[in-house]
Amino acid sequence: MKAFGIAALLAFAPLAAAAQSILTLHERQAEAICYRAPLSVMFQVSLPAAAGSGYRWIKLDGDAFEGVGDPILGHPAGGRMVAGGPQFQTLRFRSTEAGRHTLTLGYARPGGREAPVRTLSFCLDTPTR
Repeated sequence: MKAFGIAALLAFAPLAAAAQSILTLHERQAEAICYRAPLSVMFQVSLPAAAGSGYRWIKLDGDAFEGVGDPILGHPAGGRMVAGGPQFQTLRFRSTEAGRHTLTLGYARPGGREAPVRTLSFCLDTPTR
């Protein structure tokens, strides 16, 4: 019976790890404090955007962070997509280097011909272990 209990715990260990919360940063947390971002663990930044405007949040600086997947677009609770209406864009990243680093995002049109209309920076501390 004891061996079965240990085997059951080991079988469900990945589920327990997946249940841990992911670090999600928002606009009001930019430049507030330095957040902990463990090495190779995904975190996300969810920022306001205007639907259908052609603008999107892009990484401007932060070589210590790699993007994970495509950005996710969403709408406020109960809302729907209306051109120029509120929307959220969520970008996912993973820390690739230990140390204290800054991730800078810009709200711009794709193509890089125009300067971003807005920038936000987040301080992330990635411990060695």
